[in-house]
Amino acid sequence: MASSSGARKYPKRLYDVDKTPIQSRSMNHSSAGDDVVSELRESAVGVILKLKELEYIWSASCVHHFLANQLAIDNIHEMWSLIDCMPLRFSLYEFGEITGLNCDPLDKNEIWDVEHESFWLEMNVPTLEGPTLKELQAFFPICRNWSREKRVMIGLLCLLCVGIFGISSNSRIPLHCAKRVMDPAAFQRYPWGRVGFTSLLESIKVLTYDKKKSYTFHGCVHALLIWVFEFVPGLGEKFGNRREGAGVPLLSWRGSRPLMYHQRPKCKCIATPKSIPLNVAPA
Repeated sequence: MASSSGARKYPKRLYDVDKTPIQSRSMNHSSAGDDVVSELRESAVGVILKLKELEYIWSASCVHHFLANQLAIDNIHEMWSLIDCMPLRFSLYEFGEITGLNCDPLDKNEIWDVEHESFWLEMNVPTLEGPTLKELQAFFPICRNWSREKRVMIGLLCLLCVGIFGISSNSRIPLHCAKRVMDPAAFQRYPWGRVGFTSLLESIKVLTYDKKKSYTFHGCVHALLIWVFEFVPGLGEKFGNRREGAGVPLLSWRGSRPLMYHQRPKCKCIATPKSIPLNVAPA
């Protein structure tokens, strides 16, 4: 906009016109100190943070191909896909092997509780519900001066939102799970892998893949792509980006290879399999 005295003069552009760099990576920020990040990395859900630190490339087309070729089964605890006449199972066992998260059964005899109301009140969160990711993000600039213990709790809550429940920024973490961040021992022993798998598989089971332009998963969705790379012979070597000596399979891949746009498959990332009707049930 010009001023009354003439055209306003600005400093020279950092990049020339039409030469500004195109965003090719996610834009991230961090508010936690190194001491907090280190503790989060070694926590029971630390694999989620380690995955975030990788230059990970998600391949929705590859995962969609397997979801669209699911077999119609009644077992709510498993998903089966049939690719080129080869049945592939995705269950709690595969999820645990891929993520390394604790997938033990829930301890129905556990008697445990902790005082949590004061912390929620400090965060302006309803005392009968867990926080949302949006509420947690609002505290990033504020919690810099909080105690290390409280900053760790906020970090753990964020990891639960993003990597275990995989819920939207306005959805609340179940209270019985959220308040475990206030008891380190109770948090460490809880089977978060089972929780994350249940969240993921339930969202898969209720979706339809032929009537919507988009759909949303919950849980640790990245386990699906690594499952494809690990369990389909040759697929990971052809389209994946493997890392050596990374530990659990979830951290052994940087996702799909960062192909140039003109190299990317137009519709799917693997060869077209034989047509498989979705109403087929395994024998």
